[in-house]
Amino acid sequence: MRDWNAVCLFCEDVREEKHGDTLLGIFPDNINVADIPSTMPKLGVYVRIHINVDSKIQSISAKLRTSTGEELPFGGFDAAKIKNTLAESAQKGAPTAGFIIRGTAVNFPIKTAGRSLMLVKIDDEEIICGSMNFQVGPNPSATVSPQPSSQSPSAS
Repeated sequence: MRDWNAVCLFCEDVREEKHGDTLLGIFPDNINVADIPSTMPKLGVYVRIHINVDSKIQSISAKLRTSTGEELPFGGFDAAKIKNTLAESAQKGAPTAGFIIRGTAVNFPIKTAGRSLMLVKIDDEEIICGSMNFQVGPNPSATVSPQPSSQSPSAS
């Protein structure tokens, strides 16, 4: 079993506040855009990582892999910061220590339709912790939802 987990939310903006972060305009998994190529004025990324306090993890990093395969680094933590945070959390009696990686890309280019992935790497293990699919659609920034069928179900 893994000593850690991670989740990512994509949004319009991430704001660092005095007592935490504010996420504005959280995006759904599927985003319709009017045309491709296109540009999003802002793309906020918020990654939350929890690590068991008795873990011996040495490195944390995150990157965004776009639908074209381009990889954009989003930061991370070194061994000293991880060790200190794990120790502080253990001292407070917490079972896990929390780490946050956040960032905002301005004028984020959407070069092709397809999926962009947020990847978190802990030591030598990398996982997908978030995904967003860009597609051309009639209503930009709306989720794609199935249309109701005009046929009635039949019994067999």
